[in-house]
Amino acid sequence: MCIYHNFTYCFILNNHKGVMKLTNLIILNYIKFDGGRILNEIKKISREFDIKCMKMSDFKFTLYIFGLMMLLFLITLPIEIISRGIENLPRESQFDNLGILSIFIPTVILTPYIETILFYIIPLGVYCKLKDKFKLNKRWDFIVGGLCGLNFGILHAISYPDILTKGFNFTIIGTLYAYVFFRYKRLGKKSVFSIWIIHALTNLIAVGPRLIGLMLN
Repeated sequence: MCIYHNFTYCFILNNHKGVMKLTNLIILNYIKFDGGRILNEIKKISREFDIKCMKMSDFKFTLYIFGLMMLLFLITLPIEIISRGIENLPRESQFDNLGILSIFIPTVILTPYIETILFYIIPLGVYCKLKDKFKLNKRWDFIVGGLCGLNFGILHAISYPDILTKGFNFTIIGTLYAYVFFRYKRLGKKSVFSIWIIHALTNLIAVGPRLIGLMLN
């Protein structure tokens, strides 16, 4: 939990000005119905985010994206609690009667790797070949990356009662995984390990309480 808070704190510290500026613009321009200015500001913050990520070391970048995902979890958790009540939050019942290794190996090691290949390495690899062949511009990266994120979000959220909140959460996370792919692609590196590690860390956070409970019993 200490690592979790550190990542979240670092993200807020490095991005609080951009986040606050965007939030203020959304509120003010929503009242004025000025969607164009909001869109331009989002593009500006996205470019600054991209430039910052491209300059980071691979290790720092991996931790940075993981911290961003943990921040997203912190933001959406109160919404779940308010809408459903803390006693009605979903629990991972599929882990009942399973041991530590029976949870850890499939959830933290195997599933993140398989999903990395199926959701990102294969489809985005095919897209990159088509992009080179048909000389597509960078705008298609956002479209295809967003579609991969949407696919990831729907398939992960469909089993939850609060599908809208979970769908939003998982779609943003899935889109960030796609960004990780494109970031490494532009650097001429393979992204599979980084996506796998980030996904494994988020899954570890999710099943961590259950694993700790099993170790203490």
